[in-house]
Amino acid sequence: MAGFPIDRLPWPRQLRGEGLVLRRWREDDAPALFALASDPLIGPPAGWPPHTSVEESREIIGSVFSVPGTYCVTLDHGVDGAGRVDGGDGADRADGTGSADSAGCRGTDSAEGSGTIIGCVGFKTPEEFYAGVVAPFGDHKALDLGYWLGRAYWHHGYATKAARAMLDLAFGTLGLDAVYATHNTANDASAAVMARLGLREIGRVDHVAEDLLGPDVFRDEIICRISAEEWKKPRTQPLDPLR
Repeated sequence: MAGFPIDRLPWPRQLRGEGLVLRRWREDDAPALFALASDPLIGPPAGWPPHTSVEESREIIGSVFSVPGTYCVTLDHGVDGAGRVDGGDGADRADGTGSADSAGCRGTDSAEGSGTIIGCVGFKTPEEFYAGVVAPFGDHKALDLGYWLGRAYWHHGYATKAARAMLDLAFGTLGLDAVYATHNTANDASAAVMARLGLREIGRVDHVAEDLLGPDVFRDEIICRISAEEWKKPRTQPLDPLR
């Protein structure tokens, strides 16, 4: 998986469905980001410190959040009940038709969402610390899923819905073999979202350094995985988005 070209994948400009719009971050989102990310209960469980100023939030939007595959999660104030995927920069679909493979999604030309910002979701290159755990699966195209929400938006199903949209994208338009996700052993809320979506625990790595939180911060991490085959299997019952 080393060198997997995440920046060459056909990332859509935005995803829409289940009452949410997932869109790219913009510089003018900085005040709203700061209002959420300055909360000390948000960043540390995910491995990053609270934001200390609007300017810091703006810098993070321009660096960390500008990476392909990272989306601002907003409430869709014009939801029509149908999941939709908006087009990207001319190469947003593998077949060039503007339609997605993933269930419940279709192409649309609507403008970028401007609803209330509630959090962030995105993919990144898998972490080196768990390379040994996932190696036996032989996944050639796999990414790591992460997400967080502002405290006021917990327990409404939004994390499950946002992550589900990303998994539909991963195993539809992007054509990934698998998706990984990790949570520390104390983060029961994140573990519940992963379990609800079908990501199963495949291993554990203890004493992982959390460098962004300080030189002496270590946590035990659970590694979860779901394959394209598992995601596309017919489900005997609908997912229950409790968070």
